[in-house]
Amino acid sequence: MSSAAISDINQINFQNVYQLLYQKGPLTQQDICRLANISRPTATQYLRQLLQANKIYAGGKHKEAHGRPACLYCFNPNACISIGVEVMVNKVKIAAVNLLGEIEKRETIHLAFINSDSYFQHASSWIKLFMDSLDMPFENILGLTISFQGIVSRDNEHVSFSKLLTNAPFSKSDFSKYFDSPVSLVHDAEMGAVAEIWHYCQITNGIYLSLNPYLGSGLIVNRTVVHTPDLSSGAIEHMILHENGELCYCGKKGCADSYCSVNALERSAGKGIDALFDGIKSGLSEDKRVWENYLWELAALIDNVRMVLPGDVILGGLLSQYMCEEDTARLKSMVQQLSAFKDAPFDIYIGHYGSDASLVGSALMKISEYCQKEGLKA
Repeated sequence: MSSAAISDINQINFQNVYQLLYQKGPLTQQDICRLANISRPTATQYLRQLLQANKIYAGGKHKEAHGRPACLYCFNPNACISIGVEVMVNKVKIAAVNLLGEIEKRETIHLAFINSDSYFQHASSWIKLFMDSLDMPFENILGLTISFQGIVSRDNEHVSFSKLLTNAPFSKSDFSKYFDSPVSLVHDAEMGAVAEIWHYCQITNGIYLSLNPYLGSGLIVNRTVVHTPDLSSGAIEHMILHENGELCYCGKKGCADSYCSVNALERSAGKGIDALFDGIKSGLSEDKRVWENYLWELAALIDNVRMVLPGDVILGGLLSQYMCEEDTARLKSMVQQLSAFKDAPFDIYIGHYGSDASLVGSALMKISEYCQKEGLKA
């Protein structure tokens, strides 16, 4: 066997050990030898290399039936981190996310968006202060991904459409010129879908609905969030639910956003969602009626989309944090009543990350690249 072939086999075996600790750790050296089908000296060599690279750590002892307790080796989720930023109309959120998709630190600044250099400089200074506070070597920060309430252009260099933030496009360089780390621009709702399918490994095809003040969406096909060069992951929020209905911020009438967003729910209720759900819990009939009507609107939207893309549904964003299994069961029943295909199977999931989905999903873009390079996550 050639030296090149031996080197390839060693690299594959090394990645297998790292993957085992990522997926099944903590493990003893004996566990690793058995699961990876390698010798003890080879396992010792790989573990030494992983420890030196800070990719794993020794974490306690495992008591064996006979003999001395064996050392447990653990995947180090903080070997690298990724920075996610979510730019919104009136605030900016930031989070440091580890290799398991967990938020290590997060902050929010209330800063109204203005398409000006002073805004980008102010926001960038705050982001840099946050990154400096992490006490993380520069080379261990995978990058900075910024999500916006807008469509990112084909070249990934500009936010080309964002009626919520500005009518004028702005570019990645408005932010990136202030940073040494690589910077990427992404669409917020699409990133919410990225975060949720990271968590829900059982979902193959379906739709993600971001139930925030403004409605957002993402399409999921073969565990990949669909990305088109001109319309991100689609714009379900601007499908017409009611012809000549309420005026949407996009300029059309009857869009789903006008009926299925948190803003629409609060308009119907005449109160904020905290007060609405307090009323529902107290049994107030008017609040229960408003919620029931809202679920019917959401069911109609889901049924329409499922005629094009059958699959499961993930409800994320702010409103998902108020919902329970009783709500999703009721919503599923409504969708089935509306559907022409009563027996087509699907499930409705409440988003794991809630209103942080876009923030975490932004950070996961760089983490996914790292995991793919290291052979960690299928």
